[in-house]
Amino acid sequence: MNRSSFRQSGGLDTIIKGKLTFIRSFKLRIFLIIILTGLFGSAMMWRGILNHYEEENINTRTSEVVNQMRIVANHLISYHYLQDNSSEIINAELSQLSTIYDGRILIVDQSFRIIKDTYGISEGRYMIAKEVIKGSGGETVTNYDGNNHFIEVVIPIFGTGADEGGSEVEGVILTSVSTENFTQNYETIYRQARVLETVIMICIIGVAIFVSAIITRPFDEVVKATNEAVTFDEDIPAVPDYIETQHMVEAFNKMRARAKALDDSRQEFVSNVSHELKTPLTSMKVLADSLNMQQDVPVEMYREFMHDITEEIDRENKIITDLLSLVKMEKGASGMHFESCKINAMLELIIKRLGPIARKQEVDLIFESEREVTADVDEVKLTLALTNFDRKRYQIQPPSGLGEGRIGCGSSIYDSRGEGFRDRNRGGGY
Repeated sequence: MNRSSFRQSGGLDTIIKGKLTFIRSFKLRIFLIIILTGLFGSAMMWRGILNHYEEENINTRTSEVVNQMRIVANHLISYHYLQDNSSEIINAELSQLSTIYDGRILIVDQSFRIIKDTYGISEGRYMIAKEVIKGSGGETVTNYDGNNHFIEVVIPIFGTGADEGGSEVEGVILTSVSTENFTQNYETIYRQARVLETVIMICIIGVAIFVSAIITRPFDEVVKATNEAVTFDEDIPAVPDYIETQHMVEAFNKMRARAKALDDSRQEFVSNVSHELKTPLTSMKVLADSLNMQQDVPVEMYREFMHDITEEIDRENKIITDLLSLVKMEKGASGMHFESCKINAMLELIIKRLGPIARKQEVDLIFESEREVTADVDEVKLTLALTNFDRKRYQIQPPSGLGEGRIGCGSSIYDSRGEGFRDRNRGGGY
């Protein structure tokens, strides 16, 4: 694969990632929710209105035809039309109703023979249909054929003195009424509804864009404030628009405070590490310089100094090991290691190590032991703490002129007041 293919592949990956990021956008999801909700609600509303309009018109027209045909049924009985269908009044009325309703009217007697057809094509024939049979039984039947757009009504013709539902049914009136005019009106309203629905859709899209931008604006402010907070000292200003954004800001500020504390701790740790690692190296350098500056040094002194240098190297190794354990302890991997330790011997070793550094400041360190002290301590950490404490006293704030620094071990070490070591020249613990 050549370099051009790699470039094309990289560009394609970038485009795909950009599209996926856009799809995961909270603003886009709010926009789609509003759009889908609005369009679904609008479509259901218009569909419900149109269906209600259609159903209401059909029911109204059916009731109108049923009432009119019952009046005609009474006229047929009054004029004895089933026995003699030559009445011009009834024929004119039937013809007029057929024209008004744009339909067809059939008069069927008890023998299911058609005695009158407003279309004049089925007179004398017999009609045995389910609706006609039900009508002969005294039942009023209504049907709507949506495919062919007509209403079918069957009205029983009761004899004189008989009520609807009685047994004296002399015939039925079968009426078919066209709904073409109504269908044309329905289609006109439907087209107007589609136009209005399109306008509403455009309005919904505009509202969705505006609302999604308004809803996500507080989150954008949180992101902007987070990006502008370049240091740990800056708190993100509160964004009280939503409880969620307020909680997000509070959580970030708490995390920032913890990060700042961790950063300060690391900076202090690095500073302490530099001091702790420098102390043994300084002691070794002073010991080596002392040997180099003296002539005809006895072998015993060489051995003592080399022993001291070896101890400083071991101490350096312990410090490094302990620093690694501190890093692990920060992760919860280890803790303090307590063991029985002779405090007098430890202080003598500390004075021996710090002696060269103190002498450079024209200070002599003197150790005074009142009694033997043994305690369960972490020897490495306590040595580091005491060394760093005393070394800082004579390096950072060296006493002016010649003097003595006395370190005692006995009843005054970590007494009930927790004062620690005492400077007998200055008084008080330090």
